[in-house]
Amino acid sequence: MKVGDLVKQVCRYSGKKIRGSTSVVIAVHDWTGNEKIDLVLLNNDCSGRPQRMAHAYQKDYVVVRECA
Repeated sequence: MKVGDLVKQVCRYSGKKIRGSTSVVIAVHDWTGNEKIDLVLLNNDCSGRPQRMAHAYQKDYVVVRECA
């Protein structure tokens, strides 16, 4: 993953993409054994506005569209 990629959260049990979890990567932290990313969630279900999320695990997300 790299900054600017569009990602979606993946269910850890079924492996399916979670609806409404499309996010933009704003920072990548490649610490060995603890790979994390910072995200901006494009549509928060409660407020309907973008919301910043910090330090999510890279393994919980899959790249939907790579940045140019």
